[in-house]
Amino acid sequence: MEKIELTPDAIPKLYDPKNSDLISEKGIIVEINACSSFKPNNQETKINKCCINDLNYKTNAIFISNNNPDIYENNIVKITKANIKSQSSQNLLLFVYKYEVIGNNYNAKKKEDLEFYRVENSHSNINNINDQNYNVNNTHIKEFQLNKQTLNNNSTNNNYNTNQFNQNHQNGNNIDYNNNNNQYKQARHNRNEKKSSNYLPLCNLSTFSKEILIKARITKKFVKKTFDNSALNKKGSVFSFNIIDEEGTEIPCCAFNHACEKHYDTIQEGRVYEFNGGYIKLNDKKYSSLKTEYKYHLDDKTNITEIEDDESIKQMNFNFKKLDSLIHLPNYSLIDIMGYILSVNEKVQIKTKKGDERDLKKFVIADDTEYKAEVSIWGKLCETEIREKTVYAFKNLKVGEFKGLKNLTVNDDSTILIEENTKEAIDLKINCENIKDFKDITSSLNDDSSSVGGHIPQNLKRIQELIDMLENITDETARIGTFRVKAIIFGLNLNQERLYYIGCPSCKKKVSQDGNGEWFCGNCNKNLDKPFYYYTLNFKIKDESAEIFVDVIGQIGQIILGRSAEELKEIIDKKDDYELKKIANEAEHIEHYFTIAPKINIYNDVRRKKYTVLRMDKIDTIIETNRMSNALKKLMKN
Repeated sequence: MEKIELTPDAIPKLYDPKNSDLISEKGIIVEINACSSFKPNNQETKINKCCINDLNYKTNAIFISNNNPDIYENNIVKITKANIKSQSSQNLLLFVYKYEVIGNNYNAKKKEDLEFYRVENSHSNINNINDQNYNVNNTHIKEFQLNKQTLNNNSTNNNYNTNQFNQNHQNGNNIDYNNNNNQYKQARHNRNEKKSSNYLPLCNLSTFSKEILIKARITKKFVKKTFDNSALNKKGSVFSFNIIDEEGTEIPCCAFNHACEKHYDTIQEGRVYEFNGGYIKLNDKKYSSLKTEYKYHLDDKTNITEIEDDESIKQMNFNFKKLDSLIHLPNYSLIDIMGYILSVNEKVQIKTKKGDERDLKKFVIADDTEYKAEVSIWGKLCETEIREKTVYAFKNLKVGEFKGLKNLTVNDDSTILIEENTKEAIDLKINCENIKDFKDITSSLNDDSSSVGGHIPQNLKRIQELIDMLENITDETARIGTFRVKAIIFGLNLNQERLYYIGCPSCKKKVSQDGNGEWFCGNCNKNLDKPFYYYTLNFKIKDESAEIFVDVIGQIGQIILGRSAEELKEIIDKKDDYELKKIANEAEHIEHYFTIAPKINIYNDVRRKKYTVLRMDKIDTIIETNRMSNALKKLMKN
C-alpha cells in the first residue's frame, strides 16, 4: 500500500485563513492522535473532540460528523472545510466541517516528540460565536498568538487576516525552548535510556490523558477542609496538594469526599510517590498559587504508593527575588526569598478583629542587597523552627506594608526550607555576616518624589489591577496596602444627603446634640461651642481600564470642591441648585493622582469592596507633558 504523506506544517495552515483555497481544493492531511465523541443536548449531530498532528505540531479540533464518516484514533484524514471559532475572549478553536478518512496507523514519529499547538486571540472584541463552547484545551509547549492588529472583527465568516504569527515559547519545564529545544529533547532521551518506566511527564498531562501513571514528589500539602453548600445541596470534604516531577514541572492536585478520606493520611509532604489513575481537569487559577493549565484530581480508584527517593526529583521550584525588589511589588503579591535570619522574636498571642486569639511570631531576614524585612508567622505555623544566623528558602511569602515599611507574611500556601549546604546559601551567609547595618525597605509611597504635588508618583497601577487583586483575596481580615492610580473624577452628585457630617474638632468623631441644643462629643467627653463640618463624599473615578466608586473624607473633599464643607452646607440649605451644579462641573473630568486604601467588607454573607481615598495630588501639566514627550522619544528611538 502506498504511503500517505501528511501535509507539511498543516496545523499553521489550518489556522491561517489565507489558505482557505488550499484547504477546499487540495485538502490538508493530518493524523488523529486521540478522539472522543458525544452528542450535545440530545441532538443528532455527533461531535468529535480530537487531537490532530502533522508530524511537527499537534492541536485540538472539533470534528462535526454530520454527513461525514466516523473517525477514530490513528486515522489519517483529509480536511477540506474548516473554520476558526472563538472559545473565549482569549482562545481560538478549530472546527472541522468537511473531511474524509483516507488511511490509518501512520505512526511515523513518536507522538511525545511533537510540539503542542494552541492559538490565542489577543483581541477582546472578537465576533460572537453561536456554536457551543467545548472544553478541549490541552497542555501546550509552543504557543502561537494572532497579531491583534490583523484581526478583522467585522467579518461574519471570521476571515481573519493572519499573515503573521507572534511566536511565544512556554517554559513548561524550566528550559528555554527558544534556544535549547534540542537540549531538552536530548536530556529527555538520556533520561529515558536510564530508566525503563512508563511514567507520564507532568508537562504532557491534558484533559485527554488516560491511564495516568505519575512519579512525583509532594511539595506542599494543605489542610483538609469541609464544605456545606446548602444552595446547591452539596457537602463533603476536600484537600489539595502540589507535586513536582523529574523534569521540574509542578501542578496542583486535589481529592474530594471519598478520595479525600482515602488518600489524606497516605501522602506526606516531601516524599516521593507513584500515582496510578485519576483524571485531569482545567485549573481554576484564581484559587491556586500554581498558574498551570491543568489540575490533577484523585478518585476512589487512584492508587498511591510511596517509592524510594532516588533524589532524581528536586524538592521544589524556586524563583528567588532579592529583598530590594519589594519596593516595586504591589501588596498581596507572592514572592520567593532566600534570606539570612538576623533575629527571631518569641511567640505572642494577638487578639484579632473577630475577637479570637491567634499565635504570632516575627523574625527579621536580610540578604546581600543590604536590606532587611520583617516576616510574620500566624497560627499553627508558629511551631516552625526558625534559627538565627541561618539561611532559609521561603516560597510564596505574601508582600505587605505597615506604617510605611514593606513586610512579608508566611501564609498557608508558603513553604519554608532550611538552606545550609548549597553554594548560594553559603555565599549569602558569608556576605550577610560581613554587612554591619541593614536598611529597612520603605514603601515608595513615602519617597519625597512619589506623591508630592508637581511630581509623578512612582509605581502607578491601573484600577483594573486593584479590582483583580481584591477578587483574589479570600480572607476579609487580610491586611491590604495602599494603591496609587491616575484617574479622572466623574459622576459627582451634590444633590444628595450625607455629603458631610458634624464632628469634633479634636478627634473628628461624630457628635450629638442634647436636649438643650448643645453639641457633645462622647469620645472626648466634652461640650462644643459650635459644630464642625467634615466631608463624606462618594463618587466615581475611572481610567482607561475600569471605574470604581470611592469614599472621600475630610480635607480631600475641600481640595476637590474648592470650598469647605460648611460653605457647601450653606449652599445646600439655600437650595441653590445652579451653584451646586457649577461646583460639580468644575470638579469633574479633571485627572488626579489618587492614593487609595481598598478594603473588603462582608455583611450577611455578601462581599463588598470599599475604596477610600487617603491622598489626592493634582497633576502638573507641564511636568506630565514633558514626561510623555520623553517617553515618546524613547519609543521612537527603539
